[in-house]
Amino acid sequence: MPPPIPFDILQRYRGIFASLATHRVRGWVLDVGGRSGAAATLADNGQRVVVADRAAVDAPGLRADAARLPHPAASFDAVISADLLEHIPEQGRETVLREMLRVARGPVVVAAPFADQRVAAAERALDALVRERLGRSHPALQEHRAHGLPDLRAAVAVLEAGSRSVSVAPNGALRTWLPFMLADWYLADHAALAPLREQLAGYYGETLVEDDPSEPAYRHILTSVPAATSAPGSPAGSGEAGGAEQEIDWDGLRALCELFRCDEVRAADDARARAERHSAQLERELADLRDALDHRESHIADLDRSLRHHAEELERLRAFRRRFTHSVAGRAWRMLREHAP
Repeated sequence: MPPPIPFDILQRYRGIFASLATHRVRGWVLDVGGRSGAAATLADNGQRVVVADRAAVDAPGLRADAARLPHPAASFDAVISADLLEHIPEQGRETVLREMLRVARGPVVVAAPFADQRVAAAERALDALVRERLGRSHPALQEHRAHGLPDLRAAVAVLEAGSRSVSVAPNGALRTWLPFMLADWYLADHAALAPLREQLAGYYGETLVEDDPSEPAYRHILTSVPAATSAPGSPAGSGEAGGAEQEIDWDGLRALCELFRCDEVRAADDARARAERHSAQLERELADLRDALDHRESHIADLDRSLRHHAEELERLRAFRRRFTHSVAGRAWRMLREHAP
C-alpha cells in the first residue's frame, strides 16, 4: 500500500477536485506545477491528469514554464494549480493565470494562500519551528516572503476575463492547518519518525479533511468557469470567500508550540540524569581511592614499625659485637683465627 498523501497536499487537491466535481468535469485535466503527481491519485475515473512543471514530474506530463505553456488554446477540459501562485514573482502572476485560461475550455481552479495577516502569522509560527528543529528556514515559506503572498482580488479580476464567473472557497482552516503543519515538520527532524508523519497524514485524511474548509483559512480556492457553465447554486462572480468563520484557538496553538519543546525538557532531564550518574561514579571511585589510601597508609605504618624493630635489633647485634671484640674470649678467637694452619 502506498504511503498516504501528506496532509497539506491532500488538503489542497481535495478542495480542487471537489470544485471540479461541482462542475462535472470529465476528460483531460492539466495540473500546472503539480510535480508530486498527487492529482492523478485523487482524480475521478473520468479524469485524465497531465502535469506541467519546471522540474521533473512524477506523473504523465512534461517540463514546462507556467508562463509559456506549450499547449494549444482550449486543449484541456480543466486546468488546475495547487499552491503555485505564491511561488511566482508578483509581476509574473497575471501572465501565468492568463496562460491557464488560454489552454482551458472549461474550469480553471487555482488554490493558493493569499495575503492575510492571520496567514502571515501562521507562516511565521511554522517557520520558527522549522528553524529551531532543522536549523534552516522552511524553503517554501522563504519563497513566500521573497515574492509576497498573492492578492486575492487581483487574482479574481484576472480569472474573470472573457465573461467568466469566479467563486472563492476557503481551504485549510487555520485552526487545523497550523497545528498539523507544526506536527508534520516537528516529525520531519528524523527519518525514524517518518511512520508517525504517515499516521498523521492518514488521520487527517480519514477524520478531518471533509470538515476542514472554513474561515479563517490558510488558502482559498478560486474557480473560474465560462459564464454559461456555472453550476446551479454555486457562488459566481463574488470574488469573496464563503464559509462560516471559526475562531482560532491561538492560546491552544501556543501551548502546542510549547509542547513541541518537550524534547528540550527531555534532553535537559537526560543531561541531568547523566550528570547524576557520573557524579555517583566519581564518588564511588573517590571512596575506592580513599580505601586504597587508607590501606597504603596502614601498610606504610607496618613497614615503619618493622623498620624500627630491625634497626633496634641491628643496634643490639652491633653492641654485642663490640663487647665480644674487646672481651678475653674475643681476643682468643682472633688469635686462633690468625694462627690457624
